[in-house]
This record gives sequence, structure tokens and C-alpha cells, in this order.
Amino acid sequence: VFGLGVGVLLASTAVFLGASFGAICAFFLGRYLLRDVIETKMVDQETGRPRYPVLTAIDAALEQNGLRIVFLLRLSPIIPFNAINYILGVTAVPSRAYILSCLGMIPGTILYVFVGSSAGSLVESTGKESGGSIALRITSIVVGIVLGIAAVAATTFYAKKELKKIIEENENGEGQVS
Repeated sequence: VFGLGVGVLLASTAVFLGASFGAICAFFLGRYLLRDVIETKMVDQETGRPRYPVLTAIDAALEQNGLRIVFLLRLSPIIPFNAINYILGVTAVPSRAYILSCLGMIPGTILYVFVGSSAGSLVESTGKESGGSIALRITSIVVGIVLGIAAVAATTFYAKKELKKIIEENENGEGQVS
């Protein structure tokens, strides 16, 4: 109805707002309904020491670098957002950092909306009433999809690399303090 340009913009905005609202709701559900239960399970009741030191280090990293880490997690489309919303609610990541990190969903959202819109445009371009070169439309859609997928793949690669670096820095910092 709105065409490829305006349609992608409007749909991306609607999807982003809906996804952000849902993510923030899930985060706060995790924070206020599940956090106390999980915290008690993470500590050995007899010794009072953490049962899972690696998870304690990750929690500390999220507390210190929450915005950066969660933003990088959001850039990766491989990580299931619905699960991570609840999981991050249980961690020490600051609420403000979590909410701001929702901006990391924008590139993937635009790509998915563009792919869906392109598929619709491709179907329209095969109709007899449409004017213009079908080959040009198909080529531009295919190039747009390939470039979008390449951008998401590159972003995922660098996000994973940066996340690994943050975790290693935190583990090294934890090791030096102990």
C-alpha cells in the first residue's frame, strides 16, 4: 500500500515499538517476579558461596557494561530475544541500560521488514498491470536482500567478538582481585 520505502519505514517503526514494549515487559517480569528465586538458587545455602562462579562473573559484567553487552546481544539475530528478555531481567543489568539497548533491534527489524516487503514487491512486479522493467526490480530486490543479510552477518560477527572480549576482560579482572 505504501510502497517499498515508506512501507518499510512505517512497518519497521511499528515492529520496533511493539518488540521494544514486549521486551521491556518481559524484562520487568523477570526482574520483579523471578530474580529473588534465581538469586537464592545461585548461592550454596551451606557455604554462602556462589554455585556458579562463571554466572557470577557474567552478572558482574552485565552490571558494569550492561548497555554495551545487551546492545551487542540485540545486534545478533541468532540469539532468541524472547528468552533473553526474561534472563536479563534476572541479572544485575541496569533497567535504563536494558531499555536503551533495545535500539540494537533496529537493524534486524529493518532487514526483516525489507525482506517481507521485497517479497510483496516481487509478487506485484510479476503482475501484467505493473509497468517498468521486471528484471531491474528483481535485481534491486535481490541486491538489497543480499546486502542486508551481509550487514547482519558482519554485525553479528563483530558483536560476538566484542562480547567475548568483554567477558574475558571481566574474568581477568575478577582473577586479579581474588
